[in-house]
Amino acid sequence: MSSGAANNLNYRIYCIYHLKKLRVLDGMSIDPSEHFEAKETFSGRLTDEILLSRIGGKKINDIKDLDLSNSKLRDFEDMFDNYKMPNLRDLNLTGNFMSSMRCFGHLPNLKSLRLK
Repeated sequence: MSSGAANNLNYRIYCIYHLKKLRVLDGMSIDPSEHFEAKETFSGRLTDEILLSRIGGKKINDIKDLDLSNSKLRDFEDMFDNYKMPNLRDLNLTGNFMSSMRCFGHLPNLKSLRLK
């Protein structure tokens, strides 16, 4: 599969995930298996869009304190590193469904991390 084809597939299932009542996309009917794939791919994933909606207009790289507790998140897409959040000092991820610590990069200013 070419890179363009992969991007088109991600575009399609991304739209299907966020527009749950959609039945036709770009002239093609949406199959129930695509709804399942979209849910499996994007459910519980923290994305830039979700994060921006949670921080209320602040810039991501200006965040110092972030509370994402009880958000039913399982995947953080490498969101937490010095490049993306250089000022992050306090991070609350309690009550989520993480299964890996791979989402964390170098966070030199982090003083408090809650994972319970």
